[in-house]
Amino acid sequence: MKLFLFTSELNLAKMAEQSGIDSVMIDWERKTAESGSADGPVDTAQDLVRLVSELDIPVSVRINGAKDSLEDEVNIACECGAEYIMLPMAKHEDDVYRFIDLVNGRAQTIVQIETQQLVNRLGKFRNLRWNHAYIGMLDLASSRGEDSIWPMLLDHTIESIVTTLRGRSIGFGGITVVGGGSPVPFTMLLHEMTRLGCTFSFMRRSFKREVKDRDFNADVDAIRSLIKASSAPGDSAINKDHSTFMEYISRLVLDNRRH
Repeated sequence: MKLFLFTSELNLAKMAEQSGIDSVMIDWERKTAESGSADGPVDTAQDLVRLVSELDIPVSVRINGAKDSLEDEVNIACECGAEYIMLPMAKHEDDVYRFIDLVNGRAQTIVQIETQQLVNRLGKFRNLRWNHAYIGMLDLASSRGEDSIWPMLLDHTIESIVTTLRGRSIGFGGITVVGGGSPVPFTMLLHEMTRLGCTFSFMRRSFKREVKDRDFNADVDAIRSLIKASSAPGDSAINKDHSTFMEYISRLVLDNRRH
């Protein structure tokens, strides 16, 4: 499983590289009113150029993705050395087709599946020439009018998306330190990610908090070991882990609805 870390901080990026993180990602996305995610500072092309010049691992960028600026942003990302480019908030297979056509093989493409409109059109999206897809659960929940990501796991929405795109590189969820994760323990979520064949994921915002005052390299090593162990069990262990996960999620969703 490839691990990506969102950061434009050079020191943190270098620590990520030394620890074996596969890529760091610059973030150009500007959140809009329709997005349920928290707004935050937007990185720049200069951030991308600086990290590309300083790091040996691939540097990636999530572009803003607005239709009127898409071509410029893709070209700037490629010219500045991005090796992966991620498209957020696509709603139609034509959005994806235009994106991969503009990239034109100059970088790996990642499409975020985070609108119900695109989920409804997965059959048309499935066979386009994208390299990777990532299910953005927070924004997808918002697109569905939900205030939590957990019902999508309970009602098998995430599993249905993964099954529809079976055979393609896909990711969802997030990575944090072993023993971390709230309200769902990371280890429990990881078992579900590996059960569904997740090929990559992003370090969660909580990872940056939880790794403070810890040995960064050791924590990433522990995460790698846990991923390896989670990918190796037999059918009975997989079924047991999945049953435990679903029971936990069911209680969590029920408690949230009561409040």
